[in-house]
Amino acid sequence: MRKNVKIIIFIPIFLGIILVLGKFTLVGAANQVKQLTSAQFTNSMDGNSYLPILLNNACTVHPVESPFSIEIAALHQITTTNLIDQEFNEKQFYAWYNQAFPTLLSALKDSGAGWTRIVIRWFDIEPNDPAGGTPVYSSTNLQWYDDRINQVSQTGVKIIAVINSAPAWANGPETNLCPAMTSDHVKEYQDFLKFIVERYSNPPYNIKAWEIFNEADNTTLERAESHACFGSYSDLYAQVLSGSYQTIKAVDPSATVLMSGIAYEWWTEEPYNGPFYRYFPDDVLARTSSFDVLNFHYFPDYHAEWERWNPPAQPTCSRPPGDLEYPVYDGSGIDVIAKNNFFTNRMSTCIGVNKPVWVTEMAAHGDITDTGSLNNQAYYVIKGYTRGLAAGIKNITWFTLAQPDISDSQSLLNLDFSPKPAFYAYKTLVSQLTNYKYDRTLLSSSDGEAYVFRNSCNDERIVAWGGNNIPLNISPATSVEVTDYLGNVSTIQDGGLGDADGSTNGSIQVILPFDPMQGSTIVPGPVPIPVFIHVTTP
Repeated sequence: MRKNVKIIIFIPIFLGIILVLGKFTLVGAANQVKQLTSAQFTNSMDGNSYLPILLNNACTVHPVESPFSIEIAALHQITTTNLIDQEFNEKQFYAWYNQAFPTLLSALKDSGAGWTRIVIRWFDIEPNDPAGGTPVYSSTNLQWYDDRINQVSQTGVKIIAVINSAPAWANGPETNLCPAMTSDHVKEYQDFLKFIVERYSNPPYNIKAWEIFNEADNTTLERAESHACFGSYSDLYAQVLSGSYQTIKAVDPSATVLMSGIAYEWWTEEPYNGPFYRYFPDDVLARTSSFDVLNFHYFPDYHAEWERWNPPAQPTCSRPPGDLEYPVYDGSGIDVIAKNNFFTNRMSTCIGVNKPVWVTEMAAHGDITDTGSLNNQAYYVIKGYTRGLAAGIKNITWFTLAQPDISDSQSLLNLDFSPKPAFYAYKTLVSQLTNYKYDRTLLSSSDGEAYVFRNSCNDERIVAWGGNNIPLNISPATSVEVTDYLGNVSTIQDGGLGDADGSTNGSIQVILPFDPMQGSTIVPGPVPIPVFIHVTTP
């Protein structure tokens, strides 16, 4: 959520100016169907090599749980009070949302996403302090949630529900006081949670994944729109998380319980001077491991914070990191890989907690006033998800599908709900990698990046982008398919149009495109454009 119309479609599939991915040759073995192992990697004068294998046509592909999620809209902004500062009044907002919802559902289905993230706000449903200990839930607001959650469920897309936004009566004598709730109101929260899980875990709603508050590492009222201010109260949040786990599992043992999607950047200390407490997850996880999934948010605006730990730098378990008396751990990598490595290795090394990881918010900006920014957002959809899946993250939510104002530019749809290029990139990503799992990294360096995904029938697809004018050779091969970020497919035959070596020699040289970003005032160029490569005939 952090921030620092016509659709313009830009398709530079094979541009005249070329930045080409690193030194590696794709070496095929015809009619081979077997498991790849690290023993098949070799180093030669041509660079890194691997043995691509062909799809066994007699094989039935096993389905893979979708890692692709989108937050359908900013549901957490819908309120019957004036607690949130909006650019338009509540009546206007309700009119916008109620009119748009069928369109958003259609867009959600068309995206191919397997999951969507929504927010259920406690203060909507229980606005008043329980009288005599008996909760009174708003029938009007419950009906509102019933209708919309049912509509989402009917699409067949699975739901991640964030429990968020404590009512004012639960967090002290003043509205929006930190923490989000005081310790003497935890029981009322657990009663509310039990009611919600009993209501929405069953048909027709079928919610099976529950996230316990949003960005709970927040410490200040400046971020009070999230209504999850626990950053300075890790002991209280640990109590809330542990109790939530027990409550949810008692109702639905098959449910997945996620810790809060923590911001885990823009720290409170200098020089960041932000609202989030760096050691919140350390303190929470030292007190409880009663949850199923670790969870953080990632925005590439903050990539330098994580990439600075590439060797020889190594973080330690000290506070702040850097004291060599403490155990060191790997924090290396780029982009979301670097943050994932830092976070999960810190939790494992320093706290002893090993859990699967989801990212319930990831996004990049696509400014409608700048074609380069829109295109770069589309490229990042593919790059961010590819890197995240390569890091082992199990589920990634793009933030968001649509937003009700122009205060942020991270959505996949414009204000009129027409698709940005990023929406088409998301569709392409899902269509290319559905039922494929990350298998290995071919290259991750300044030369470029290339990642291999493989399905249960050993069919492989490469996601690649790069630079430095180093050719990408596929050999032996007589035919490959190259799919661009918008889903356009080019077939390249050995010696034919698109084979950059210009000869029929059993090898195809693929030219990877890049965007020079000419005319963009937001994104400096050039920017490599990701493509999907599939060897169809070796």
